[in-house]
Amino acid sequence: MKLKFFAIALAALALIACEKQPEPIVPEQADYVGTLTVEASTGTVVNAEARVDFLPYQDGAAELTLYEVKFAPGMPMRLDVVVPGIDLTSTPEKVILSCDEAIPIALGVEFPKYKVTELQGEIVGDKLTFSLKFGGIPTTYVGEKYVEPATEPAK
Repeated sequence: MKLKFFAIALAALALIACEKQPEPIVPEQADYVGTLTVEASTGTVVNAEARVDFLPYQDGAAELTLYEVKFAPGMPMRLDVVVPGIDLTSTPEKVILSCDEAIPIALGVEFPKYKVTELQGEIVGDKLTFSLKFGGIPTTYVGEKYVEPATEPAK
């Protein structure tokens, strides 16, 4: 009798162990629109409607491209900046972004003076958030996935 009970308990445990676990999110390329805030020494710059492209690689890393960013109040032009080599960790609830350091690229040139450090962020649903430092300058972003507006058919 004890053996039969033990066998049933073991079978029940095996069923519980074989229960399908939720799959981690598969990171996908997406564009986001939101607010990029740069805490420059000369003042805070708020880049409203800032566009950021998230591009995952097949090796578990990714890059972020920040479009038309202004890094200081007196900066005469805006730059597109690529932050490569971001590590990704996927869970069933979110994609976690992290990077200890990376050399940003703008105008096709690396800018080691503005090395990216302390990058931390996440994608949860349609929302991308991250913080980092560009050469020690704190920068944060909060954005929503960009969805192309529907166009009405011509009449």
